[in-house]
Amino acid sequence: MKWYKLDKADELTGVLSNRPYLRENDCCVYAREYQSGKDYRAGETNSFISNFKKSASKIKPKYGRLLSFDEPAKTIKVSSPQSHYRREAVGKFKEEIKQLFKQIKLEATQNITVTAIPSSKRRDDPEYDNRFEDLFNELAKEYSGLCVEWPVEIKQTVQSAHGSTKVRPFPERIKENYNWKGFKREFPKRLYVFDDVITTGAHFRAFSDFLRDNEYNGEIVGVFWAKAIQFINEN
Repeated sequence: MKWYKLDKADELTGVLSNRPYLRENDCCVYAREYQSGKDYRAGETNSFISNFKKSASKIKPKYGRLLSFDEPAKTIKVSSPQSHYRREAVGKFKEEIKQLFKQIKLEATQNITVTAIPSSKRRDDPEYDNRFEDLFNELAKEYSGLCVEWPVEIKQTVQSAHGSTKVRPFPERIKENYNWKGFKREFPKRLYVFDDVITTGAHFRAFSDFLRDNEYNGEIVGVFWAKAIQFINEN
């Protein structure tokens, strides 16, 4: 799997793939193409993204009563069948990020500072999805120089934007819901900002501008597992 530089718009016949909020000097990369408005059946990429985004309620373990005729029933944790698909997607994303690091010649012992664009749920929300924590934890097992930072958090849980291809939030509205926590260490010279799919670029724009508003002056690199595309002749 190769990674590619993400341009503001693509010149592809019959395909809508436009990111109006990206600027010419933005540095972003992607590896796959996600078909907007379609579910996991649209292809491998849609399937991986769907599994990566599985809600907390679908992947959290349940509790059951172990049936036994010889002793009192015991309460045990029962893994959700959906958690397997999440782990598989996390593993796939990790392997493809390793390809990216190899492609740009990053060594495992180098300082690599990563973060992720905040999800639509606050961390104390029962439906908060920790997919990027899972991903970074897996990467940290192989990259000793990996530093995970969370300089930005959201103030309030909001409706997820990925379910709609027509109504997308504006960067300024997104920024209004951001809260600055800052870096645990000194500002990194380069910050890799992860997200699963980029559609219009609104969240990346809001996140990048918010970093600048709070005096971060290092390089920002957007890392998206997939860019969203939509075939023009489809309703």
